[in-house]
Amino acid sequence: MFREISRLRLLLLSLSLLLPAAVQAASAPPVKISADSLELDQKAQSTTYSGNVLLTQGEMKLTAESLTVFVTDGKLGSIEARGNPARFDTRLDDGTNVSGEAGKIRFDSSAGLLTLIGNGKLTQGRNRIENDYIEYDLNRGNLKAGGSKAKKRVEVIFQPAE
Repeated sequence: MFREISRLRLLLLSLSLLLPAAVQAASAPPVKISADSLELDQKAQSTTYSGNVLLTQGEMKLTAESLTVFVTDGKLGSIEARGNPARFDTRLDDGTNVSGEAGKIRFDSSAGLLTLIGNGKLTQGRNRIENDYIEYDLNRGNLKAGGSKAKKRVEVIFQPAE
């Protein structure tokens, strides 16, 4: 019985820690996840959602074939979405659409890093950057693409101001 309760607590913790604390304010909309299956690995402190995964929270939508949430010391460690491709879409406070896609999308909570690996595309409004390795530091606002972790050149498209 205790083992079942602790598994349920880990699952609920995984769900509640899915997004950064700043996004989880009392007025924030709920996180909803649907998938074909769910697997909780208590030893690895992870929860994996598989098959046609859809995660939504307010304006944010993420689709993937699999989504794994890793918990470290009772806090969100990282989230990893995989797909052909995995995709996310959201709208910023100023109304600008932001979307991304890649074979793997990883969010590291402690470092504040969003990484797109494998045919990555990051689009904001009408501007886009493409590479098989894109890293965005959410805390500093810095973006890196390409380099030694990439297999191809970076492509950037800037649309002229209207």
